[in-house]
Amino acid sequence: MYVIAQCTGKGFIEKSRKYTISGHAGNVWVLDDSTHAKVWAEEQERFSDGQVVDKATAQTAINDGTDALDPDGNPQTPFQL
Repeated sequence: MYVIAQCTGKGFIEKSRKYTISGHAGNVWVLDDSTHAKVWAEEQERFSDGQVVDKATAQTAINDGTDALDPDGNPQTPFQL
């Protein structure tokens, strides 16, 4: 499952969560397909203007959110889902 949501700081991801989640450029969050993950995604949609999106939309957001160069001036390749 893919969610685009702005991180709101402490408490955005619960410490006692019962799902896997990873964050990427472009405010993209990749979650497992568990019931707990779906509840988190629904909360993001309801309270934080988040969006559950498909893989292609998530990849586009990652590509758009990745700078062409890292801080040392080296080219970067966006993470591939």
